[in-house]
Amino acid sequence: HSSYFRKPINVLYQELAQHQEWARRLREMVLEKERAVESAPSFMRADAQKVLLATEQRLARCEAALLKLENQITHREKHQ
Repeated sequence: HSSYFRKPINVLYQELAQHQEWARRLREMVLEKERAVESAPSFMRADAQKVLLATEQRLARCEAALLKLENQITHREKHQ
């Protein structure tokens, strides 16, 4: 946690932009996986749902990291 506070704010902004891009890509992947579940034959649906769930979990972790970065930037800007 404390290591983030030693990073220059421009580095935090770069990481924020990177996480925003990853989140955007993961949202697209979730939509693709949802379509895959819908179009999967019944015998393959369970596997498609597992892949969808894993992708949704990746997105949730990415969004949590994104929120953490946003909070760190906000904190940093308030206490300059």
